[in-house]
Amino acid sequence: MSPPPQHIKRTILRVAHTERQFSLTGSSLDQSVVGPIDEAKGAWEPHVTKLMAGLIKADDICLDIGANVGVYTLVMSDLARNGHVYAFEASSMNFAFLQKNIADNKLTNAIPHRLALSNRIRSGNFHYLPEIAGASFAEDTSVERSPDQIIREALGWPWQRVTERVQFTTLDHWAAQEGIVRVDFVKMDVEGSERFVIEGGEATFKKYRPVLFTELNAKCLQQYFNLPPASYFGALQALYPYIYVLQPDGVIQPVASFDLLN
Repeated sequence: MSPPPQHIKRTILRVAHTERQFSLTGSSLDQSVVGPIDEAKGAWEPHVTKLMAGLIKADDICLDIGANVGVYTLVMSDLARNGHVYAFEASSMNFAFLQKNIADNKLTNAIPHRLALSNRIRSGNFHYLPEIAGASFAEDTSVERSPDQIIREALGWPWQRVTERVQFTTLDHWAAQEGIVRVDFVKMDVEGSERFVIEGGEATFKKYRPVLFTELNAKCLQQYFNLPPASYFGALQALYPYIYVLQPDGVIQPVASFDLLN
């Protein structure tokens, strides 16, 4: 799916660790990622990019799970300049922008994959929300409410959606197919599907012990998938002995239990 020309926005991305500016293209309808970056004259989550700059080494193998249009793919590619970044995005619209942003910035170490990672291999529905593309999500057929009802309840408005069939696979299966022998850093933001990615990538996480930077979105877990947020925290605890929370001011705090997040 390609966006009509009138729905394309071109802007720049500036990040905290370098003076380099990245070319960034996305949907002009998107109010969640591309719009805010353009309004901020290229700035985007400096507390996150500063943390990445301190964690990612030049030869690291990185995964961007839920890449959207590739904002963090660009950042990780620059930091892991002698390594590789594998970027996963399910939406055909976002994926087209991801490919363009990789090409426009002449990134030779970033490889995009139009795949949704989950806990089993299948095809299924993915709901793309043009006006808040960062909130697009995979459909869970075990949830009895309709996608439109879920969107209204989770996001407070009947946002337009575009539904398409996408391919789901597991991280373990993908890593075996690709012959991956290292994973050093993982950024994961998949609107509540993180628990399923962990389940489908358990062997990979246990074998390589990558640094994991992940969103824990309680509303998405509850509304999109009927999952208690504490269940994802528990899945993280089963893999990692130490869990930290990054605050907007850049402070990193250790967290021993889910209750301490509230």
